[in-house]
Amino acid sequence: MKSFQFLSALLVTALPLSAATFTLDSAVRHALAENRDLAAARLRIVEASARREQSGRLSNPELETEVRPNTNGREGVLALGVIQRFPLTARLRLERAVSQAELTAATAEVHTAERALAAQVAFGVADWLAFTAQRQVREQQRAHGDELAQAARAAGQRGEGSDLEAQQLEL
Repeated sequence: MKSFQFLSALLVTALPLSAATFTLDSAVRHALAENRDLAAARLRIVEASARREQSGRLSNPELETEVRPNTNGREGVLALGVIQRFPLTARLRLERAVSQAELTAATAEVHTAERALAAQVAFGVADWLAFTAQRQVREQQRAHGDELAQAARAAGQRGEGSDLEAQQLEL
């Protein structure tokens, strides 16, 4: 049942392809390009890559200001400061390593899914092409059988063969 559903899904997605371009390679390329699950997985790779680029960076510096007017005189205080936090542990390096591992895992997962889909499509297309070739061979055999029956019928009418043989060939 599952293979029937897959084959029908393959045929529905292959409908935009013309009969002249329906080959094993074109079907695999089409399936890989049009598969929504793979497109979503590729977006996860882009996400993981962006997280890897952002991970391991220092936090943004903070700007502090302080204004204190002096109520007793004309003088006041204006203070500006920049604060940059530095981690004391290897947190940034470890965060970068985790992000790299996530990216590697996501990439491997997508490549595995692509290979599995390509194999599944290749098997489906091979079955379809074999079925098509079988159908053509059977049509040729039927046409040759009809020709043979007509020749036997003509030979029977001329008295060169048996009418029984012609009827068997027609059957």
